[in-house]
Amino acid sequence: MNGAQPSTSQPSAGQRTAALARPASTAPVIASPATVVTASGQVQDLVVTHSHMTEALRDQQARPLAPLITDFVRYSGYWWIASPDGWLRITDPDLARTLDRQHQRFAKGLF
Repeated sequence: MNGAQPSTSQPSAGQRTAALARPASTAPVIASPATVVTASGQVQDLVVTHSHMTEALRDQQARPLAPLITDFVRYSGYWWIASPDGWLRITDPDLARTLDRQHQRFAKGLF
């Protein structure tokens, strides 16, 4: 039989997690495995390269959680975590708030 068959592929675990991270009314649309499209239509990266983050840190557009904790970085309004394949945007709002609080504590010299 010729003709297009419906796709039977399922979304990846990462795609399902990204979509579940927000209420259904504002859940982002997965544009690719590395980006999302928000309800307002804005395309946002979920992954950036090591060279991109190195440049952002050098230009002081990004800042680490603390001087000695450099695997978590605040960049472009979001927290990111280093991985072997690049920097992954943290999409969990509770974790992001925890990192914000810890960053403030470290900035005040409270460890």
